[in-house]
Amino acid sequence: MSNFSDVCVKLGIAALEKDWVDQVWDCDFTICDPPTDEAGISIDRRYNESLLRAGQLLARYSNEDNAEQGGQDFWSLLSDHDLSYRNIIALAFYCIYTGQQRVASVVEKEAACLATSLYFNLLQVPGSGAYGTFHAVLFEKAVNVLKHWPQTGGNKRKHKNDGAEVQGKKPPKAPRRGGQSQGREDDMEQEGDRDGENEDEDDSDDEEVVLSAQEMGRIKQLLIGCLKDLIRLLRCGHFSLKERQESTQHALETLVSLTRVELTSEDLSYSTDLSLGHVSSLTQLAYMALSILSTGAHGEVVAMVTSLFRLLLPNVLMMGEGGSVAPNAIPQALQVISSQAVGYACHLAQQGGEAVMPVYRILLQHSCWRVPDKAEYRTRVSQSVVKMLQVLPTPAYASFLEWLYRFSRSAKNGHRTFGLDMALALLPEPEREIEDNVQDDHFIYLTRMFLLEKMIIARCSDVAPNVRGRALSCLSQCISSENPNIVLLFQEFFASSLAKTPGVQRSNTPLTGGSTALTPLGLTPSPGAKTPLGESPAPRDVSFGVGAAGGTQNLFAMLGDRLNDDKVGVRKAALQAFESLVSISPTPPSVKEVEIIYQRCMDVSLSVRKQALQSLTTVLHKNPALPHVHKLWLEGVVPAVMDRETTCSEKSLELLEDTILEQIDDVGKSQNEDCDLAWNLLKVIAGIEGQELRRYLGKACNIWSRQGKLTARLLKALSTHVSSDHTEAAWMMLALVAKYCPKMDYSMVLDNWQGYRDGRGVFSKDTVSSILQVMGSIAGNIPKHRINEIMADLKKLLRGYACDPGMIKDLVLTLEKLTKGCSKEPEEAKAMMDEWATELLRRSEEYLSSLVLDEDLNTANLDVMAVVRHLFTVGEVAQLCPAKTSKRLILMVQSFLVDNTKLDELPSSQGTQVSQLPLSQGTQVSQLPLSQGTQVSQLPLSQGTQLSQMPLSQLQGPALPPTIRAHAILTIGKLCLQHEDVAKKCVPFLAHELETSPHIPIRNNVMVILCDLIKLYSTYIDHHIPAIAACLKDESPLIRNQTLIMLTQLLQEDFMKWKGTLFFRFVSVLVDPDDDTRKSAEFCLVHLLSERQPGMYFNNFVQCVYHLNSYQHHPVYNKFNESERERKQFSLAGEANREKRRTIYRFLLEHMTDENRFNLIGKLCSEVLEGFVDNVLPLNAETSQILQDTLAILCCKEIKLASLKANAEEDALNEGDAAGAAFHRATNKFLTQVVKKNMIENIVPIIIALKHQLEAKRSPLLRNLMVYLKEVMKDYRNEVKDIMAADKQLASEIEFDLRRFDEQQREQEEERQRRKSAGTPAAAAAASGGPTPSAPGSGSGAPGTPPRRLGQHEPGAHPRTPAAALGARQLNVLAIINSARKNMSARRGARTAEQADGGEGTPSKPQSPSPKPPTPTRPGDASPLLPPPRPRTPLRTAGPVTPERTRQPCRAISTPDNTIADITFQAPFDVSAITPIVPSATTRRVVSESERSPSLNMAADTDTEVTEKMAVICLKHPEATEKPVEWKVVTPNKKRQRARSRPQSSSAEETENQPGGSTRRGARTRTPRTSNS
Repeated sequence: MSNFSDVCVKLGIAALEKDWVDQVWDCDFTICDPPTDEAGISIDRRYNESLLRAGQLLARYSNEDNAEQGGQDFWSLLSDHDLSYRNIIALAFYCIYTGQQRVASVVEKEAACLATSLYFNLLQVPGSGAYGTFHAVLFEKAVNVLKHWPQTGGNKRKHKNDGAEVQGKKPPKAPRRGGQSQGREDDMEQEGDRDGENEDEDDSDDEEVVLSAQEMGRIKQLLIGCLKDLIRLLRCGHFSLKERQESTQHALETLVSLTRVELTSEDLSYSTDLSLGHVSSLTQLAYMALSILSTGAHGEVVAMVTSLFRLLLPNVLMMGEGGSVAPNAIPQALQVISSQAVGYACHLAQQGGEAVMPVYRILLQHSCWRVPDKAEYRTRVSQSVVKMLQVLPTPAYASFLEWLYRFSRSAKNGHRTFGLDMALALLPEPEREIEDNVQDDHFIYLTRMFLLEKMIIARCSDVAPNVRGRALSCLSQCISSENPNIVLLFQEFFASSLAKTPGVQRSNTPLTGGSTALTPLGLTPSPGAKTPLGESPAPRDVSFGVGAAGGTQNLFAMLGDRLNDDKVGVRKAALQAFESLVSISPTPPSVKEVEIIYQRCMDVSLSVRKQALQSLTTVLHKNPALPHVHKLWLEGVVPAVMDRETTCSEKSLELLEDTILEQIDDVGKSQNEDCDLAWNLLKVIAGIEGQELRRYLGKACNIWSRQGKLTARLLKALSTHVSSDHTEAAWMMLALVAKYCPKMDYSMVLDNWQGYRDGRGVFSKDTVSSILQVMGSIAGNIPKHRINEIMADLKKLLRGYACDPGMIKDLVLTLEKLTKGCSKEPEEAKAMMDEWATELLRRSEEYLSSLVLDEDLNTANLDVMAVVRHLFTVGEVAQLCPAKTSKRLILMVQSFLVDNTKLDELPSSQGTQVSQLPLSQGTQVSQLPLSQGTQVSQLPLSQGTQLSQMPLSQLQGPALPPTIRAHAILTIGKLCLQHEDVAKKCVPFLAHELETSPHIPIRNNVMVILCDLIKLYSTYIDHHIPAIAACLKDESPLIRNQTLIMLTQLLQEDFMKWKGTLFFRFVSVLVDPDDDTRKSAEFCLVHLLSERQPGMYFNNFVQCVYHLNSYQHHPVYNKFNESERERKQFSLAGEANREKRRTIYRFLLEHMTDENRFNLIGKLCSEVLEGFVDNVLPLNAETSQILQDTLAILCCKEIKLASLKANAEEDALNEGDAAGAAFHRATNKFLTQVVKKNMIENIVPIIIALKHQLEAKRSPLLRNLMVYLKEVMKDYRNEVKDIMAADKQLASEIEFDLRRFDEQQREQEEERQRRKSAGTPAAAAAASGGPTPSAPGSGSGAPGTPPRRLGQHEPGAHPRTPAAALGARQLNVLAIINSARKNMSARRGARTAEQADGGEGTPSKPQSPSPKPPTPTRPGDASPLLPPPRPRTPLRTAGPVTPERTRQPCRAISTPDNTIADITFQAPFDVSAITPIVPSATTRRVVSESERSPSLNMAADTDTEVTEKMAVICLKHPEATEKPVEWKVVTPNKKRQRARSRPQSSSAEETENQPGGSTRRGARTRTPRTSNS
């Protein structure tokens, strides 16, 4: 080993100057100058080889096999060769320092690695501690070398000499000797100097160096060697860092950082006994070093593990450098790092046992607390936490779940959301067996049912929308999971609603506890970061599962509520959960459950609609045999083909294609469940209820034809089914497809037609209609001779007039197409058409004229259906050949319109009445094409219920049946479309029929015809538009809905304008009694009409207030020309319609912009409120509802600006929209100033003036004004205070009135709550809205006297304050009088109920005072636009009167004695201590000792105690009037007179000082004589 001395010579260790070495040591290894040239030290390749050799030789002295002897030999060698260990350490530091510079070359970096290994090996030599070779700063700098792991793409610095050796390169100069001390302190404080990096600006000019792959590989191998040497150092027994905590902490930080450097996919072993020769992974070596540090040899295990867990936490949470969060997907490298950190944490927990479990629990808590608020992070971290939980023993596991449950109810949305992810990750895990050492109240936390119920389902009703949505998503994932544990859980869940499942006995201990404060993990959480125990704001806990009867019903109900949530994400998640729950339910879904999903197909949100379509399809495939599922699926999915959003339409087409189109196959191959489902659906479409569905399916076929999906294979497959059980459905589908496949084979079609003509087989009417449509579609492909045969058959059928109107239409259309297909020349085809059309019209004319001109016509023998067929044929043929329609025929048809034909009574042997037809088939307005108005005469007949089968019992006298007149009107409408002169003559008659006809089919057909004629003859129809709009109030829901559709179409196409009262007719449908009509009106106004007229609601709002209240005396508003009938029809005036009016107001306000709402507030004040102030509007019974409505509108929450709502910014943050939150914040700040300025300058003066006017007139509407004034003061208290600074008297009065009003409101609410809880007849009467009987002694005067309302004054009473208009007698005064009466009756025992003034009978013993008398209120007092009042704290608690010494002086704030400088409105102060204002002539009762409140201090009142026998009661008659108080104002000249009168007034002063005396200050009044009744 003597070679070590030779290597030291080559390294120049012996040649180092002593001064230089001392300087390095004195600087504590922070900085140094290069050695002098005499030392001959030049770092190059050869020098590095010597350093490597020195390290290898030094390692031999620390060989574990001969460590003691090697140490002695080493120190002897240094002594023999005059080598100083100080020189070796100084040289090692110089190399380390040089290699850590920012511009260090590759050779210098390699030298730093070799010097680090040399230093670590030197520390391993036995005896090195005695020589002081360890230095904390040098050790940290040596450890810092490990951080310089070369990264791919990093260290991009160019070589000065192409990577050659840098000769004579010297580091930057060190500061002078005199500045060493200060420099050492500064360098120790800076992290950059601790890392050995020099940030000197002088080095910035050096060019960057790019490391080649070979150089990077060589440096990596050297760094791995350094790390192995560090592990050997930590393993050796004579070296320990126990007393060097800073060095230990630094080593931990560096080693943890190394675990993030190199990505390795191999399984790591965290053992400390591995052989270093077989390990080459940097991550593996770093974890080995950490394991050695945490064994206890280098410090206390718990302290080391605590520090280690704190450093590993970013790794577990997959955070980047500096705690950054991945902007998009989490990189794979961070996921691997997290997995390794989690495995190592589990290893430490298992190795440390019970000692480290508290620290391990803290790591788990911090992992939950600090998880980034992103979905992917929460999911992966929750999985990591679940993995770490497996190490915990059962008691600790249950305890952590208890903490997790409280954590999931934190006030922070992110915490509650992560609690959901944790519950979702824990559910698949098997339940732990309950051990003896588990606390009883922790049993419930070990069950999966608890996780499902309390941590997932309970969060579905969270106040935050993102938490609700996440909870519903978790619930959906649980329900649809295939994990056997979760499947078993839901089996138990469904079974629990029928019978309680045996299982673990769960404790009934409430799930409450102390604070959920997070234990610091090395670092204290940020200030204010604590977890409140309580439930999240306004959550609803739902009880389900085991022990909860009807758990599934409650769950379905909760999901139904969430499906109506105002947030799109919540509705979509709820829909997924609802679908999953319905799919796994052991019972088939009910109609109501499937309807809930169906209704979401019409959601305003695109994503919800698409999800609803998918959910309905899933439920359909799960229940393919349920008819109601078939019907609702078709009504939800098929109309979506015409959705205005392309993606939704494409989704509908995709589902239709997968479910129906692709399942149509040859009859021999259609034997599977999917094919049966497809044909069952087609049967529904082909049936009676499928008329609208066929229209939408035809649109789908049109799209499929453009996409090339209507192939020959499909036509062939359909042809094979025409003779099977699916005949009707197959022909229906062929009729739709043939329009786009005119080249299809005609032989099969003609064969079936011939079979129908020959009577072979059974053909329904719908089947024949479908065959006719197919023949018309393929007319161009049929040979001419066959066409002639078919045309002859069709003419024969038409001439026979034996077909129903629906088939007549198909016959005429088919005949037209065959005629055009028969001849290629248009003129020839036109001539052929005129020929058969003329013949048909002639036959109908002859038949109709025979009826009209027959004076002896016997109505009993009249064939109603024959008349209907002729009329219908005329209408259909006349549209094809209008020129062939004679005037005589038109006159014949017109003669059927007049209801004066003398016909005998017809036998009522017909079928179903039109009014009995189903008015709604479940089809919404949003699904109906507005270009088509359904005609009643056609709709029932095509559905199998014939209009001609009207019960003739409705005929009155010699009148035509309504069926004939309805079809005659329909025919004349078709003629009007072709002949303008006919339209000009018939329109007035049709409008008259619309108003006077009592028959629904007639009114409906007239309305449809007039709406069609508007498009051609607007001049003739314009002045009849009010009559058409009046149909919105028709008694038939069908007509109301049809009118709504037709008017919406005309407004959309600009055939009609918003003139006159049309807008108000439309909004009146918002309160229609029929739900479908009301929803249709909302859809039309919001989604179809308001987009074209964005300011429509604002422009008509004030007009709407006057119009809905039917007020016609305003000089500007509601000046419309309308008939008395229309005015009565649409009037919503009066108290009975108040809620309807305000429903309309709310709708209009909800769909206004903030700009419109802001302008509307000023407009209402100026146009309505100011009208009352300026006497433009008189204050009477007719205008009172207008004022009430206006004040209610100004108070309602809908009129508040959405930008100023407190939760707008919070909602944006909850949705993760930081930019939106910032926008709301800026907008809020700007708008607040504008709104406040407008309120103070323009609105408050009007309110104050109106308040004075109402007070002067003692109007009961003052209460409504006070409600609004209270809202104004609550929002603009300081601003109102500033504007009223000049009139302090007015400010004082307003404050007093508001306080008085609040007191009365509280008392009324208190009385309502008392009645509700008492359950007395009075309570029942109050609940039902009826009058409440006046109980004896209730302060209501003599028996039978009706109670007075608030604001009703007694005759002769003089209010002392402006607020006295609200009521001359306060309720608390009445309560005192009642209490005095009953107490007097109880003590004297001599009065009877007849003698007392409203008193009770003589009781056997004293009774406690009765509650305060009820104050009846008018039904209109409460504003329906406002939320119901919350229970308020009563003004005064029940009990005796406060003694005079503890009572604060109180007086009316508006009395002229003094004014208050600082006015505060609604200031929070304790009003319970304020003595009620009692007139000076009314004395108070002195309570006895037994009645004193035990909470009061009575020690100071011993001088005023009065025994029961000495109780004094001074009572004033309730009806007695009181003179105004005389103010005693005296002049100085009368001072002598006052002195003389003082002896006479001494008795009055004594009375005043008694507890029962007067408390009014500033005046002495004499007490009048009390009159007893």
